[in-house]
Amino acid sequence: MIRTPTMTTRAAASCASLAGLFAISACATVEVPGDAPLYLATSIEAELSGANEVPELGDPDGEGRFVAEIEEDGRLCYAISAANIAPVTGVHIHEGASDVNGNVVVDLIILGPDMEVEACTNIEPSLASQIVADPSAFYVNLHNEPYPGGAIRGQLR
Repeated sequence: MIRTPTMTTRAAASCASLAGLFAISACATVEVPGDAPLYLATSIEAELSGANEVPELGDPDGEGRFVAEIEEDGRLCYAISAANIAPVTGVHIHEGASDVNGNVVVDLIILGPDMEVEACTNIEPSLASQIVADPSAFYVNLHNEPYPGGAIRGQLR
């Protein structure tokens, strides 16, 4: 894949837009053997709601937000916030379209009582490339006791 000026500009803009949320030291491109280049500091995000849960709706009042980027060292750094839901028992990134339940591909830190978390986790380079190439093929899901299948969910974009 040839990196175009538009891609470079988009990556730089993503880096700048998340600078307030994450401590970003540099934006770069990493060549992943056998895969397309992984454009670091590409932001991904999702708006979470109970209406997005399938096959059954989640918490009708629940809402949240997920924002992340892939750092130069290969970590996925993210911030999640949620509101109007019971205490969270699980947080994951799943592979799957908006109308299906998919397998968990990344376990994320469970939100505390303030319903917010900022953290980083290591992910496989091939998974990072897949997420960057097609974020809408993945979703974030927060689970709790009243909604063990998912209280709120959102497709990545």
